[in-house]
Amino acid sequence: MRKVLLATTALVALGGVSAASADVSVSGNGSITYKNDGSTTQLGQDGNITIKGTSTSDAGVTYSVVYNQSFMRSNGDSPDIEDAYIQADGDFGTFFAGATDSALDRVDGVLGQNFDYEGYSAGGTRTYIGTEIGIGENDAAINYLSPKMNGVQIQGVFQETSTTSTTGMGVSYSNDLFSVVYQTSSGDTDKTTVGASFSAAGITVGMGAQTDDNNGSKTKSSDVGIKYSMGELGLYATSQRGKLGSAEDEYNSMGATYSIAPGVTAALETVNGDDSGTGYSGTFASVNVKF
Repeated sequence: MRKVLLATTALVALGGVSAASADVSVSGNGSITYKNDGSTTQLGQDGNITIKGTSTSDAGVTYSVVYNQSFMRSNGDSPDIEDAYIQADGDFGTFFAGATDSALDRVDGVLGQNFDYEGYSAGGTRTYIGTEIGIGENDAAINYLSPKMNGVQIQGVFQETSTTSTTGMGVSYSNDLFSVVYQTSSGDTDKTTVGASFSAAGITVGMGAQTDDNNGSKTKSSDVGIKYSMGELGLYATSQRGKLGSAEDEYNSMGATYSIAPGVTAALETVNGDDSGTGYSGTFASVNVKF
């Protein structure tokens, strides 16, 4: 990540820190992608640019402003703002507010569904699949992560829109070998997620399960993932299931990544699934460059 010292009015306003101490970083990535869903093939381009400004007050609190803009251009897609939020870090933990992945999302990497590289849909809807809570991705939310004490951390999130209020709470524990999470949310529906992962000898296995209760109508989903790294090569496979009444969905993926050079990664992924009796399959490939 390249860092450039700049005098920025916005950062000066955050905490009254002198302009000379403002630190602005620019990072990002770009990809050329190939997709084949069995009936059509498509070349595309994806990526984003992230601008992050930070400053530290005399009290030792670090304030940040983050803006992440995508520049996806594939099949008529248009650029989109992926993240826009402010953050404060200190001995008290981390507070952040805005439109971005929530505090619960920041610790749900143990879930098997997060082990794949792309998670290519290949035309599938995966209506009943998914173990993440998913609060705050598109609308502003207030989030908190506590300091870790003996590997234990508490997370919280609150979101208020014009139509609903959603709250989420979580607790996680991690050490060198394994990690576990427990998360709940209450809003339009009530969700409960549990997940765990274990790592040894370059192999990591993760799994998750969720119950989504919508006024007594319960969707149950689960996933498992495994990944292995050996030098520049990474291998992975995931399997996901979801069910609501007699409707069942499934999704499977497997793939490989290879680091061609620092910041340059090639990826290949194959997927197949079934949306309540409608099958699908596909292939995804990309070359990604980060800076």
